[in-house]
Amino acid sequence: MIEVSVSNFSKIAVRKSFLEKVARLFFKKEKVAKPISLSVVLVSEKEIKRLNAKYRHKKEVTDVLSFNLREGFKFPLNSWKNDLIGEIVICPRRVKLQAKDFGNSFYGELAKVLVHGILHLLGFNHEKGGKEAKVMIGKEKEYLNFILSQL
Repeated sequence: MIEVSVSNFSKIAVRKSFLEKVARLFFKKEKVAKPISLSVVLVSEKEIKRLNAKYRHKKEVTDVLSFNLREGFKFPLNSWKNDLIGEIVICPRRVKLQAKDFGNSFYGELAKVLVHGILHLLGFNHEKGGKEAKVMIGKEKEYLNFILSQL
């Protein structure tokens, strides 16, 4: 069973069921057989900027932040010892602006950001560039294509 908890503290209406479905499809593709919980929190630009400054020392608005329960965790998910894998914080206003900039729908961009956040939770990183970034970008495309084909 995949449990997705969604809390919206932003002023933008977002279908919680959409976020739940995207996360469940991600874990379905990963063939997760054990219970897993994920928390998704939607916040304002001001709040995500504050969190980004506090935890990443970057004083700017970002689209997504991921807070995992233990550093260095990677696939496979079935080896995870705890049911709560972490929390993803998303700024819907930032997602909306990015969707417009990239020519995507709001929900298409929201799915991309959520997949990106889940991959970060699982230990993938693109920020240092190189091979690790290529692996993460490849995984993101793979999972996003699967999810969008199922919606």
